Amino acid sequence: MIRGLRIFGIVWIWAIVVLIIVGNFAFLYFAESKLDALGKIRDDLNPFNVSGLLVKVLLASPGIVALVLSDRLKARSTRARPTL
Repeated sequence: MIRGLRIFGIVWIWAIVVLIIVGNFAFLYFAESKLDALGKIRDDLNPFNVSGLLVKVLLASPGIVALVLSDRLKARSTRARPTL
């Protein structure tokens, strides 16, 4: 179960990263001009774009929660085993 949660978390976060990269390439492909596309990419990746950042964190949260949960379960399972 721990390994499955870890794999799920890593795959989920990588899927979100790929989705963001594909979205940025879509800006370049479908824009009227390349300068307009670069402006849209800059606006999307702007750290002051709070709503965009919030959406990205919410999309990545299942993966983050899965990674944290797998780490806590691993720590609990190693602590519960007696050492020989």
